[in-house]
Amino acid sequence: MDEETLRRWMLTQGLWSHTHRRKRAHRRRRPRKEHLGELARYGTDPKNLDLTAKSHIRLNQSHDYTVFRVCMDDLAPETTYYYTVDSADSSGVSDGVKSSTKSFTTQ
Repeated sequence: MDEETLRRWMLTQGLWSHTHRRKRAHRRRRPRKEHLGELARYGTDPKNLDLTAKSHIRLNQSHDYTVFRVCMDDLAPETTYYYTVDSADSSGVSDGVKSSTKSFTTQ
């Protein structure tokens, strides 16, 4: 006897009752923090990072890391660029958390 036949027989005998899934309680959305996201400052001179690239990301507080991606347009080929990353509030003011200066070279 398959499960469905057994279930139907138990229903007719009053040994089985339909169970309804309980609806989950609606969770209120948390208000978003006023946060611009991450800001990369970059340039070809490590002492003058005059270009910027922004990423409007939503941080996941439960992760111990964040993947940060920005698009840097019009980079010159075979050129070394230097950059730092820091986070900023909605008005663009840094919150003081800033990376050390790193570099990469375009192909």
